Amino acid sequence: MDKKRLIISIVFIFMTLSAIFAGCATTSDLMKDKDKGTAKIYPVNTEKAWEIAKDVFLWEGIDELEEHRDKGYMLTGGVISSASPVAVMGAWIEPVDENNTKVTFFTKRRSETNSAATSIETTFHERFAEAVDAIKKRDHLHLKYSE
Repeated sequence: MDKKRLIISIVFIFMTLSAIFAGCATTSDLMKDKDKGTAKIYPVNTEKAWEIAKDVFLWEGIDELEEHRDKGYMLTGGVISSASPVAVMGAWIEPVDENNTKVTFFTKRRSETNSAATSIETTFHERFAEAVDAIKKRDHLHLKYSE
């Protein structure tokens, strides 16, 4: 291969790799776009909301969670199957008052062609609400039977 073809090949490979990685989401992208996430207020304190968020991630098969409790958020790279990374995801837990917490969940696709990430935010909040309801029912039953 002559020198000119080698240079053209290297430039082509570099441009191809740049195009591939330019479309990939990173956790820093997720942090910048937090406000684009879905936020809901739940009738639980921040301690309970933190535990529920961790549980929801586990229920959905996420086992590697990067917790930043002092800053009020947790991040992970999402996986629908072991062979298919879907997105980077984050949950922000913010107190509204003593008994209510704002939970913001945001998913950023790793690539624009990956459509599996679209319903993850909805699923996260559905599971979160189910957990809150279960806790409220359990607490209600506990109070009812302890009277």
